[in-house]
Amino acid sequence: MNNLLAELSYATEVVAFLCMCWFAYRHRTRRSLLLVFLLLLVVLGESLNKFQVLPSQATSLVTVNSLVLVEWLCYAVFFQWSISTLKFRRMILIGLGLLGLFAIVNTLFLQSMTATIQTYTYILGALFILGCILLFFHEILLVQEVVVPLHRRYYLWISAGLFLFLAADIPVMMILNYMIEHKISPADWPVMNVKMAASSLYYSTYAVGLLWARTE
Repeated sequence: MNNLLAELSYATEVVAFLCMCWFAYRHRTRRSLLLVFLLLLVVLGESLNKFQVLPSQATSLVTVNSLVLVEWLCYAVFFQWSISTLKFRRMILIGLGLLGLFAIVNTLFLQSMTATIQTYTYILGALFILGCILLFFHEILLVQEVVVPLHRRYYLWISAGLFLFLAADIPVMMILNYMIEHKISPADWPVMNVKMAASSLYYSTYAVGLLWARTE
């Protein structure tokens, strides 16, 4: 089951990247290009891990932890670009600055980038992006004028999928943090299956949403 979910998760990431490339080719906006860049990093990172290209565990951990930080940065910028309310845009910038500060403190004093998965930074970043998504939903539903039906908006599909993924992933990462601190083997608690299933659901929205979407 674990191998099957891993293959499914990887396949949906590749499909999501291809779908986003097609969408960006048709619309050519900075947000679509940003998501292309983000998904390219995701696929490259997963490919390096899948085919065991990285030479050591320390290098692998540095790569994973660095990619997570870049992902949070890209998502924050994406939602900051998607929101017109000045107060919300400032909140995202402040939150991004605080997350960056915490990531530095966490690396220096709590969780080394070369020794472990930085679960503290991941969980805080996920909570921050969840907040960004809620601000985006507020913008779409209450601020912006509804020109097209909501189910025709591609970014709304993606954001809803990301929200569900992070809502499931945060408890998983909390459990993973407990396992790391207590030196419990991941094989004893197959929590990563939940993460990969939620990941597959999220990246599938890039393809499903593309079938319905007519606008950003």
